[in-house]
Amino acid sequence: MVGSQATPAGAGVSGPASPASRHVTGAAWGGSAVPASVQGRAHGAPGTVTGQVRDLAGRALSRICVTASTRGRSQSALTTPDGRFLIAGLAPGAYALTYSDCTSSPGRYVDQWSGGVAQSRLARRVQVGQGATVRVSVVRLRPVSQMSSIRAPASRARQPAARGHAVSISGAARNRSGRPLKGICVWAYPPHNYFAGIGVGTSRQGGYSFAGIGLRPGKYLVMFTRGCRNTGNYAPQFWKRSPTPAKATVLHLRSGQHVRHIDAWLGTGGSLSGTVRSKSSGQRLAGICVFITSVTQPDCTSSEL
Repeated sequence: MVGSQATPAGAGVSGPASPASRHVTGAAWGGSAVPASVQGRAHGAPGTVTGQVRDLAGRALSRICVTASTRGRSQSALTTPDGRFLIAGLAPGAYALTYSDCTSSPGRYVDQWSGGVAQSRLARRVQVGQGATVRVSVVRLRPVSQMSSIRAPASRARQPAARGHAVSISGAARNRSGRPLKGICVWAYPPHNYFAGIGVGTSRQGGYSFAGIGLRPGKYLVMFTRGCRNTGNYAPQFWKRSPTPAKATVLHLRSGQHVRHIDAWLGTGGSLSGTVRSKSSGQRLAGICVFITSVTQPDCTSSEL
C-alpha cells in the first residue's frame, strides 16, 4: 500500500470476486503510446480509464484484473503482457479501481484499491467525465510473500539517481526483555500509502539500516513485523512504540539526512487459526492464502499460507 474521496467511503464498492467468477467486459489496451491524463471529450460518448500495472521491481504484470466500480455498476479489463489496461464504456461518475491477480494460480500479489490502500472503503475515487479518457498513475502490486516484498523494492531503489538525495534510517529490533531479534521486517512508507513502502530485514544482532537502498526525502512511518525468516509470535509495532499507525510518530527526512536509533521492542502477538474446506466436498484445502486486515487500522495486514 488515502487522499480525499469524491463519494461517500465504500459507496457501491465490494471486495473482488474469485478469479473464476470474474467477468471481464472491458477492452484490454496494448498500444505502445500512453494517452494523456485527460484527453479530448466527445459529446455523448462514454468515458475510459487506462493505466499500467507493475510489480515492486518495476516489471510489467499481465493478466491482472482491473475493475472500475461505482454505485452498483462495474466494468473490468485484463492487463496485457506490457501491463497496460483500458476500461471503456464508463458512464460519467467517480469510480474505485480494484487490482487483483487473475492468473491461473492467483495469490501471487495482494489485492489493491486505487490510492494504494488495502480496503475498498478507503479507495481514492477516479473521476470520469463524459467522453473523457483518464490515465491513472502506474500501480505497483506487493507480493504476498514478505521476503519477496523486501527484495523487490530494495533492488529497484538501488540506483545512482535515487542515491543522489537519499536519506537513511537505522536502528534495532528487540523483544520486551531486550534480546536482539533477527529476521524482523522493517518497513518505511509514506503515511497512508503502505504499498509505496520499502523494507529491510534485521541482522543477527537485531540491527537494520536503509543506507544504500535509495530512500528518498519525505515523510515516513516505520513499521516492524515478523516474516523475514523470523517465525516468532510478535505483534507488529510502529515507531515510536505504537501498536497502530494512528498513534505512530512520523519521520520528516530531509535530503542526505540519516536518522538513527529508530528502535522497536516487540511484544507477544495474538493468533487466529482455522481450517479451509471445499464448499462442495468438505475436503481440506492446502495452499490457500488467508489475509487478516484490521477494519480500523488498514495498514495492519498479515497473511499466511
